[in-house]
Amino acid sequence: MYCYEIDTVLTNEYKKRALQVVNETRGDWTITQKEKAPIGLKENNPELYQPFKRFDHLLSKYWKILILKPGESVLPHIDCNGEKQYIEWEENLIVPAVINIPISGTGADYTTWLHTEEEVNDPWALYRDNAPDIKFEEVFNFIIRDKPVLFNTNKWHSINSTHTEERIMISLICNLDYLWEELVEQIISSN
Repeated sequence: MYCYEIDTVLTNEYKKRALQVVNETRGDWTITQKEKAPIGLKENNPELYQPFKRFDHLLSKYWKILILKPGESVLPHIDCNGEKQYIEWEENLIVPAVINIPISGTGADYTTWLHTEEEVNDPWALYRDNAPDIKFEEVFNFIIRDKPVLFNTNKWHSINSTHTEERIMISLICNLDYLWEELVEQIISSN
């Protein structure tokens, strides 16, 4: 399993406030091949976590903004602390999962999970100038529509935009104490 839709209703009020937080936080940031996403802290925006209170123990204190402009794509990667963006975590520590929350412009961009037989020691290899030529095989595709989704981020994945408008999501970073399988089991049992 690569992702799991979470049965949580996101009210218009929640989405409006989340978009306000995004606009206050993002500045002039957009996804590029080398720039990390803006990171926020739960203590500064606890309202972003409100619909997910039943999963509180599964979530870290970090969240990030995911914005994809029309025609942009995100190279294959594994989510990690590659740029020390999560200050208290070890560099390059793998993030097992996130809860991606659709705010606006979702429904046409798809995430593709990939597999490679090659050994790659850098989860962000394709973002760095010394990227090797890695051969990937597609194993699963998914489109986020209107429900939050638990995403397996410790597997290679990429994002492709086929949309005509900007896609905005907030990503709640899961607690590193849990493996993907444990997160899925706990979310399914709480859903």
